[in-house]
Amino acid sequence: MALTSSFHTMSNGSGSSSSNPFLLPKTDITVADSQLIDILLHDPSNDHKIQIVNRWCKNSRRNRLSTILDVSQKREVLSSLANTLQQTSHIEYQQNCLTLLSELQTNLYQYDQRIYLPGIIQCFSSASSEVQALASQLLIKQLRTTQDIPTFLYLYSQDGLKSSSVRIRVKSIQLLNDLLTNTHQNENLSPILEILLQCLQENAFRSAYHDILINSIQHMKRILGVDLFNNYLETYSSTLKRTYSTYISVKDDDLKITNIDTDLEDDDETPRASIQATQMKDLKGNNNVRLLGNNHVDSSHNLFLTRKPPVSSQTSIATAITPNDNSEFDAIVELMHSKWLSANDTNRLHYLDQFKQACEKSLQSIRAQYLSTPHNPQFHQALHSFLTIILDLLSYITSSNLELTIKIKLVLCTCLGWLIKHAQVNYCKRNYKTICTVFKNILLNGQSNNRQLAKLSVSLILLLENFVQPQLILNELIEENFERFNYRIQLEMLAIVTATLLK
Repeated sequence: MALTSSFHTMSNGSGSSSSNPFLLPKTDITVADSQLIDILLHDPSNDHKIQIVNRWCKNSRRNRLSTILDVSQKREVLSSLANTLQQTSHIEYQQNCLTLLSELQTNLYQYDQRIYLPGIIQCFSSASSEVQALASQLLIKQLRTTQDIPTFLYLYSQDGLKSSSVRIRVKSIQLLNDLLTNTHQNENLSPILEILLQCLQENAFRSAYHDILINSIQHMKRILGVDLFNNYLETYSSTLKRTYSTYISVKDDDLKITNIDTDLEDDDETPRASIQATQMKDLKGNNNVRLLGNNHVDSSHNLFLTRKPPVSSQTSIATAITPNDNSEFDAIVELMHSKWLSANDTNRLHYLDQFKQACEKSLQSIRAQYLSTPHNPQFHQALHSFLTIILDLLSYITSSNLELTIKIKLVLCTCLGWLIKHAQVNYCKRNYKTICTVFKNILLNGQSNNRQLAKLSVSLILLLENFVQPQLILNELIEENFERFNYRIQLEMLAIVTATLLK
């Protein structure tokens, strides 16, 4: 109750220690952890929050913020820091707050990005280049680790690219070259490209920042590839089309666009057992799966077709795809059907590597074939058939009692995660039992005592739970044979249950 009385006696002034019982004397930089938390959680004054954070960060214990907060406090402390960040231009606080957010970033995946992204983006208006650099680093890291890329891109567009502050707009446009990579080719980047063209259309803005705009538009074209870029362009107004043709010179427009590498390789990220593990690695550390968030439902992947029985190796993805587009995929599927059981581990890893590459190429062929026409209903059928072939092959190669090595299990998990990511809601709902069976077979066939596999498998199931009710999935995993599982598998299943409850 003493805390309540403190609010009534608190001064609304500058926040000096004499009028605010929360604060230690200004000469005392040894700020108690409890005092920091109290002010961030309960003090309505931004001045007090700025003062306490700046003083606490002078303490050598500053790198332990995440350890002094209990679970019930973390969200509110994060919100308090971010709200204050959004409402101040105090450079020291901006720098300290961004540093604290960077420390907390490994746990930011638990929280709605709308809590903290606007505040980080607001730091682009800072007069300090160091603050701007810290904000840029945080945003790049966040996009690489978030499970909900669409929400990130929306917030970045609204608070950054469309900001009323010219400084924020310019910095947001500049950062696109580092922020967006080839791994984002399959995201909906059309709104961002449209905003860039609208900026190009503004006479004053174009005159001042012509080169920045041109570089960013060219970067978008390199990411998307010529065909997809032109498809986006066709959906815009005639005015924006004329703007593009007028201000992007023929020389710039004819720059060679190299083939897009969609293998989603990125050595910087490490999978972790969390709902925001946005990337999964194979044994070489190569990311091959990018997970999406709860709020993202890709309407192009609404698959209502019933699942076909296991297909033969001769089945093609869809009749409309040319043999050249699909021959590599068909060949590796046939090879794995015929050679998997008798192959050694080295050859199996080689087959899986070829299979992943062929899957990515075939997916691009399907997109190019059907998405050139908006809302083409044949796209759903082609994608469904393609995913069914993959799921049937994974079912086949994991259904035997072969001892799978940890390396092979890691790659199989990335393949299964890739399928879930591209299947999305309706396909996963219709096939979650088969997906869960494949997952259990991966764990059960051979040794599973591996930390990376444990993290990857939890992330995989949490991804599936974005599209299927968690209880249905847990019913498939924790079934009557649970007591027969070895101790390690039981622990893994319980870790999945725990992660689901925390989610």
